[in-house]
Amino acid sequence: MKLNIDKPLILYFILAISITWLLWIPTLIISSINNYFVPSILTFNVLISEGFVDNFHVLVFVINQLGVYGPMIAAFIVLAITRKKVGVVELLKSMGKVNVKLKWYGAIILLPLVITLASAGISLLYGTDLTNLFNPGMAPLLVLLMFINNTLTSGLEEPGWRGYALPKLQENYTANKSSIILGIVWAIWHYPFLVYLNFVQLGTGAFLSALAIIGFTASTVGGSILFSWVYNNTKSVFMAILFHGLMNFIPQVIMGGVIDSMGGVIVALITWGIAIILVKLYGEQTLTGLTEEEKRAKEEKKTQKAKSK
Repeated sequence: MKLNIDKPLILYFILAISITWLLWIPTLIISSINNYFVPSILTFNVLISEGFVDNFHVLVFVINQLGVYGPMIAAFIVLAITRKKVGVVELLKSMGKVNVKLKWYGAIILLPLVITLASAGISLLYGTDLTNLFNPGMAPLLVLLMFINNTLTSGLEEPGWRGYALPKLQENYTANKSSIILGIVWAIWHYPFLVYLNFVQLGTGAFLSALAIIGFTASTVGGSILFSWVYNNTKSVFMAILFHGLMNFIPQVIMGGVIDSMGGVIVALITWGIAIILVKLYGEQTLTGLTEEEKRAKEEKKTQKAKSK
């Protein structure tokens, strides 16, 4: 596939990765040396129950957490440079767009449920111990706080990924190709944390860690198509933020106490299966069931209707 990515988008990808990695890599190394835990959905309960080791741990924790916002910060920087106030305001409006059809709220809940429950079902076939199914390992109040925290951290990657990068990619590519390109960048962006998570925090060893990173990459690229489907049909970054929070939260609630000996490969296969179905049903050009021309005409009609009010 020939790439035709314009300079603002290249700048965005460089900034998004650089901001995050400059904050993540040093703090992950320091955490490994000092036996500190760093923010993750796996350590949320530890943070609440045990607190920080010392004041330096607090500082490392905060700096590490700020790295999550690299994609969003990069989006606002590039928009401020290229589109000035107009671009920034448009992104902020999309982040606050909650008025979408109810079926899309159902969709962003149903998708992670289907992926997780299907993964649990298939896991039975290769002998995974599912006695800890539906055991997140924390009290109900902490489960709620974990969802809020995850949505306000990982979820806020979305103003960058879907709010800026996806529309820019779709200026030159179909929605499906744009999703794959973005999914690869999105997966790579996670790599420093994935290395830390698997080698240090989970201690799974080289083979399973490598398998987990491969599985994560595959599921992220497939998941990128799911996110594009939601965003393109709602034009709401808010929905992408909420979807991201649920995609992280629901598996933890259902599978939190289950160790996946397949390293996430099953999740990747299920995610891709759903992605392929969505592409077949809604078309790879826009993932909305419309051609690019039909989509443009519909948006113009909506704009004219809004102006006439």
